[in-house]
Amino acid sequence: LRLDQSRLGLSLYMEQPEVAKEYLERALRLSPRDPFNYDTWVGMAIAHVQLEQDEQAVAAALNAVHQNVRHAWAHRLLALSLGLAGRKEEAHAAMNKAMEVDPAFSITWFQAWNPFIHGNKRYVKGFQLAGFPER
Repeated sequence: LRLDQSRLGLSLYMEQPEVAKEYLERALRLSPRDPFNYDTWVGMAIAHVQLEQDEQAVAAALNAVHQNVRHAWAHRLLALSLGLAGRKEEAHAAMNKAMEVDPAFSITWFQAWNPFIHGNKRYVKGFQLAGFPER
């Protein structure tokens, strides 16, 4: 089973995390061995960030990282979630790993790319707390 990516993406980008979580939880329940579940866990981490459920975002991002250690967004979400959860040392270590995976990433790049309809303040705050470079 593959997620209806367009509906899921729209739910996340329109910042409707409750709707997105329903799709994500269903996908994990119906296809727990999907080799692409790291993307599902990334989506779950985004939904938890939007809901200000930072420890749950950490757990979801950890699942994504464990399933795909080369997925840059999994590492970024882990770092920013740890930062938002007040776990500064762990956030900084996760940020270092994220920068190993994608050394070109910066907060400025994220702000220019920002797909979220209501902005990106929580994400930027998490990136800053984790120690990501501004430029």
